[in-house]
Amino acid sequence: MTTSTSPFRPVFLLPVILAIWGFVFLSPSLSAQLVFDWPVRADPGPEALLTGAAAALWNPGGLAHSSGAGNDVWVIHVDGPDATGIRGLAVAASIDLPWLGGRAAVAYQHLGISDITRTSTSPEPDPGRISVAEDIVVISVARDLASYGGIGAGFRYQRATAGNEARDALSGQVGFTVHPSLPLHPRVGVALLGLGDDPGVMGGVEISLPRTRIESFQLRTAYGLGIDLSSAEAEHRLSIKGIWRSNYRIGLGVTRQPDRNGWNSLWSLGADFGRYSFSVLREGMPNDFGATHFYRVAIRFW
Repeated sequence: MTTSTSPFRPVFLLPVILAIWGFVFLSPSLSAQLVFDWPVRADPGPEALLTGAAAALWNPGGLAHSSGAGNDVWVIHVDGPDATGIRGLAVAASIDLPWLGGRAAVAYQHLGISDITRTSTSPEPDPGRISVAEDIVVISVARDLASYGGIGAGFRYQRATAGNEARDALSGQVGFTVHPSLPLHPRVGVALLGLGDDPGVMGGVEISLPRTRIESFQLRTAYGLGIDLSSAEAEHRLSIKGIWRSNYRIGLGVTRQPDRNGWNSLWSLGADFGRYSFSVLREGMPNDFGATHFYRVAIRFW
C-alpha cells in the first residue's frame, strides 16, 4: 500500500507572507492622502465580490478559479460628469500560474481632473491652473479556497499629485471570497486594504433569487451590501440582470450610500462575441451632478 501526497506549492504561503510583510515592513511615513474615493466600477454588485482581473483592485480573493474567475484582460475608460471634470482609465490582466497552483493579476488605475483654477488655498496659490491626479498599481496572487471560494494577497503603490506636489504610498492587501452551496446563493467577500499604511476593511455580501428562464432569456435578481467595516457604513445595492442568448446583457440597479440622500440609479449594457466582451455602465450621481460612464472592453482567455 502506498500513500500519495500533493506536491508542496509555494503559493500556499504567498497570501500569508504578503500580509505579514504589509503589516510589518511597509513604512507609515509613506502615507498619501486619497484623492478620489470613487470606485472604478465593472458591475452593479459590491466591489468586494468582483471576479477576474477586476478583483486585483478590490479583493484579490476574487482572482481564484473557485471564485468564478477566468483569465482576462480589460480596459475601462471613465467619463465623469462635466460638473466634476473627472476622467480616468483602468487596465487589468490576470493569468494562471500552474507551476504555483494559483493565479496572478496586475492592474493600473488613473483618475484625474485637469485645468482646475487655483485659489488662495491651492497648493500653488499663484494665478493659473493646476491638475490633480491619482495613480494606483496593484500586483496580486490568489489560489482556490477549497471548492467554494478563493484567498489572495498582494501589494499596491499609490501616487497622488496636485500641481507640482506629489505623495507616494506603498501598502499590502489580503482578501478572500466564499460562496457556500446554500439557498439564495449567498456570496461573501472581505478584503484588508492599506496594510502598513492606512488600514481599512472592505466587505461585500450578496444574495440572489433562482434564475428565471423564458426560452432564450435569463433573469437574475440580487441584493447586495458593500460594507466599509472600519466605519460600519454600508452601501445597499439592488440589481436585476438579464441575459439573452448567452451573448447580450442588460442590467438595472439602484444603490444607496450612507453619506448621500436618496438612491442612485445604475444601468449597464453588454455584448459578448467569442472571447471579446464590450459593455457600458452608467451610474447616476447625487446633487444633480450628472452621471459617470464606464466603457469597458475585455478579452477572455479560458
